[in-house]
Amino acid sequence: MAGNGGRTGPAWDRAKAITFARSQTCARCGEPVDMGLSGMHPYGPMCGHIVDVYDGGSNHPDNLQTEHRRCGIIAGNERRNERRRGQTRHDDPLNRGDEWT
Repeated sequence: MAGNGGRTGPAWDRAKAITFARSQTCARCGEPVDMGLSGMHPYGPMCGHIVDVYDGGSNHPDNLQTEHRRCGIIAGNERRNERRRGQTRHDDPLNRGDEWT
């Protein structure tokens, strides 16, 4: 489980199946996700977290969304860079989603 946020095994497979059945549109860019592509393809399906596990989110289907792999990786990189700069969602107690200053 180290390093992958628990993204293996039957529980993850069920959560991912529920998420993909619920939506086949990328939650990041709004474009359709070709579910027939490999998950390793840049525009293939990826199951992403709405609230990162790092920030207290879970692997429950209610906290998961369908994304293109490319879109999910870009978003994850942006969040990691924000944490490195000391900017986190916790800086905004109302979590309004405003731009950080």
